[in-house]
Amino acid sequence: MIRRGRWLALLLLSGCASEGPIEPVRRLDSPEQALQQASAEAEAGRWSRVLDILAQAAREFPDDAQLAQQRARLSEHWQRERQRIEDQLALVRGTALLEELTLLEPLAVAEPDRRLLGVQLGQRRRDLRGLRAELLSCAERQLALSLDLARRCAELADRIERDQRSLALTQAVDAQTGAQVARAEAREVRTAESRRDRLLGLAERRLTAGDYAGAIQPVEEILAEDPGNARALALRATLTRAIERQIGALNVLAARLYADGEIDAAIRVWDSSLKVAPAQPEIVERVERARRVQGNLQQLRAAPAPQGDATGSP
Repeated sequence: MIRRGRWLALLLLSGCASEGPIEPVRRLDSPEQALQQASAEAEAGRWSRVLDILAQAAREFPDDAQLAQQRARLSEHWQRERQRIEDQLALVRGTALLEELTLLEPLAVAEPDRRLLGVQLGQRRRDLRGLRAELLSCAERQLALSLDLARRCAELADRIERDQRSLALTQAVDAQTGAQVARAEAREVRTAESRRDRLLGLAERRLTAGDYAGAIQPVEEILAEDPGNARALALRATLTRAIERQIGALNVLAARLYADGEIDAAIRVWDSSLKVAPAQPEIVERVERARRVQGNLQQLRAAPAPQGDATGSP
């Protein structure tokens, strides 16, 4: 099992798994062409070709700073990627060996005379002990790269055999995971605060422009999420006073217009009041009554004038 896994790793890392023979690197006309070819090979996963192209380009264009920078970047990227694959292979082998042990151990207890079982069991245990060092190194390497992979390596090493090193690595992974969660939560808080600041700014601009109904909506949205937001509470109080003053003035004007017989104008003013504050049952009733009066007047205006009798008298 171990030999087969190592053979597979070497096969993957050497590039032998790609289809067809590796073509020689063609002559490069410019650093840009070299970078384009290297990028295309990297996307296809042919990292041996990438490094060959960049090595040739470095020989042909030794003074190109961008080429040197990209060569270093891609080489470092592949080193990390190769190590990640090797660490994952160690995890696969270790998991498989542990599963085999869980099956072999009860067989060896049940049939102690089967010497082959004892030999297999001993071999698996030795393989696991040898693999454990790889898993611990994986956990240490991946702490700064992939916490998930680091956790899996540390936990598997700890399952094989617990000691101070495996315990410390497991705790380090837990600590970094907790810190990562805390950072994510802090980012969410900052994002929420930024969003609330934008909504409050919008509400303040609308308040300044006299759009009280438009200003109250973002304020209420903030308070639904954060009922204790002091700035939003203060703004709502300011808006409430401004709205009360506005609807009071509108309703007084509408009542005056209605009393003067300006029913159409009164209805328009009351409608404006209801747009600012819809929850005014008394005003809703006045508007309905005014519309009925308006309708009656329209009917009277549309009715034909009375006709006189045959003698022409009215």
